[in-house]
Amino acid sequence: MKQVYVDCLVFDSPHLEFLVQQMGADQVVVGTDYPFDMGHYDPLTQIDGVTTLSDADREAIRGGTAARLLKLDR
Repeated sequence: MKQVYVDCLVFDSPHLEFLVQQMGADQVVVGTDYPFDMGHYDPLTQIDGVTTLSDADREAIRGGTAARLLKLDR
């Protein structure tokens, strides 16, 4: 399943933690419904709410994996 990537638009930290456990942090990227209003939802704060993530996992989810997929320099 290393060719499958998922976004972390799951609305709470426990579900994000489950998603990372199932897929691996290197397969999860930040997702939004932009340009539509998502109300109070803040995906970056949600990532910080998962205490089991390492700093490397957080960086991968916040943009490292997306940058790698899109071949962007960071």
